[in-house]
Amino acid sequence: MEVELKSDIMKMHERMKVELKSALQKNSSRICLTSDMWTSLTSRGYLCLTAHYVDDEWKLNSKLLSFCHLPPPHSAYRVKATVYRLLREWGIDGKVFCITLDNASNMTTMQNELRDQLNAQNGLLCAGKFFHIRCCGHILNLVVQDGLKVIRDGIKSVRESVKYVEGSEGRKIKFKECVEQSGMKQTKSLWLDVPTRWNSTYNMIDRAIFYREAFVNLARMDNEYKDCPSNNDWEKMVVLANFLKPFDEITKLFSGTKYPTSNLFFENVWKIHLELKNLCISFDDDMRGMGNTMVSKFLKYWKDYNLVLAFGVILDPRYKLAFVKFCYEKLGEEYTLKPKAIMDDLELLFKEYKTQSSTLPSQSVVHMASLSVPLDSHTAGFYASNINQNTSTRSELELYLADPLIPAYADIDGVPTLLPFEVLQYWNDHQFRYPQLSRMSKDVLSIPISSVASESSFSLGGRILSKWRTSILSDTLEAVVTTRNWMHGYKMDEDNEDAEYVEKK
Repeated sequence: MEVELKSDIMKMHERMKVELKSALQKNSSRICLTSDMWTSLTSRGYLCLTAHYVDDEWKLNSKLLSFCHLPPPHSAYRVKATVYRLLREWGIDGKVFCITLDNASNMTTMQNELRDQLNAQNGLLCAGKFFHIRCCGHILNLVVQDGLKVIRDGIKSVRESVKYVEGSEGRKIKFKECVEQSGMKQTKSLWLDVPTRWNSTYNMIDRAIFYREAFVNLARMDNEYKDCPSNNDWEKMVVLANFLKPFDEITKLFSGTKYPTSNLFFENVWKIHLELKNLCISFDDDMRGMGNTMVSKFLKYWKDYNLVLAFGVILDPRYKLAFVKFCYEKLGEEYTLKPKAIMDDLELLFKEYKTQSSTLPSQSVVHMASLSVPLDSHTAGFYASNINQNTSTRSELELYLADPLIPAYADIDGVPTLLPFEVLQYWNDHQFRYPQLSRMSKDVLSIPISSVASESSFSLGGRILSKWRTSILSDTLEAVVTTRNWMHGYKMDEDNEDAEYVEKK
């Protein structure tokens, strides 16, 4: 039975792989990549490689190309060689736009070597200047973790309190009584964090604050409970939770795989920058110290806000260059030259697309040819002369930037409300007005700003290995994980993973 099941899985995998390979090669846009390494409980290393692209129907796709066993050593050269082999195997080594990676030193070196190899075959735009994207999720984790170290004592008391309650059924019953005594109902379970994941620490603190009075009641009733946070600690946790809430929301926003995120990057990283600057002038010594620590880490990785990701907000017709200028003005005089630097690079990238488009069929001609009523020679001459006149002095990029902004907000019952908007639909609707710029927008807006998709694959791989007691062969595991992705997309189960951590503890 198992042999037949494996055979069926492998046949389905091979059939779907052929279909996906053909689709990737035929699709007109470039491909953005994410890659990450994972080690199973048995210390077997796996490499995950995902392709992100906007298809010719203007839909964002995230397809897992490989979940392969990679024996040690996991050196930069070995990882690079594997990624390059996979790109060649899929026939997309000449279509890569960028790669999003975490901040491990071997991955940074790997992308340098991969960029050089792809450049040697003229496979990258602008000689790979915009090839490397740092994973925003990992950077946010580094920034916040550094800040949390400053107030670790207060966090530790909350963590130990949750551990104490979860330590036995008797304590859980007693805590439930304390919740009822405080006039509440236990509508939420307690949350024990994974210390290396700051967002789970935020969830733990947020839940603990919700039951603050119950913990205080428990300390009065139970002499063995020694770790109840002091009033001062509770107040610091409230301030911390309020500060971390927007970080948590931004992390979830950045982790999307079904919608473009590169156009959301600039605004939200700018908001984080403002929050940190405000924290640095807090009246509370601990919070001010946390702010200074976090700003230092933030500027280490995001001082330039990653120029190619700033392109995303400019290619969002609700914001464009005007919003970039506005944001930098709010940050201070030292940032006044940033918008020009961004525009210089954006124009450099756009020139590449203009050069390449000269070898492609004109989209405007194709569009006119598809009309049901043919144009006579006189009318065609009128359109041709006016199109040339309108575009001879200004590029598509300049014309786009000169167009008025699309309203992002509306006043609904006196409340400014964000209007629904799909940026890919905008470029689909305007691809004949801006044929070259729309091609560039396809690629820029498909950039994944987080490698969280890899983590989803690792989670699934771990569950499969656990179920089969790691006896499953690597090729079968890869077939199961990748085929599931091709059929159903990514399933984000991070909350469940954190909840499982509580049960195991």
